[in-house]
Amino acid sequence: MPSVQLPSHDDYVSIWYITNSAYGNVGSFDPEKPTVVILHPLFLDSSWLNKHFDDPRLCSEYNLIAFDQRTQGRSQCRPGALHDSYVDAADLASAIQVRLVL
Repeated sequence: MPSVQLPSHDDYVSIWYITNSAYGNVGSFDPEKPTVVILHPLFLDSSWLNKHFDDPRLCSEYNLIAFDQRTQGRSQCRPGALHDSYVDAADLASAIQVRLVL
């Protein structure tokens, strides 16, 4: 299951992601291609981006990755009162750092 476990002092956070790679994870990205992170709209999940991931103009030229927000799609966490767009942005930055920076 392609997901990123993010550190959290009082909660668990597991962020689901999809890629256009052969094995569905970042380990099989082509290092010669640039990587594009695609964001899904609010209240939807990364399955909304299927047409983007199926577009040969994007898939042939780029490594594509999309992360679900912590409360959307297959991502898992405990609901909390302190969740806002800043938390989503921090989750995205942390997930990119964990998955894409080697």
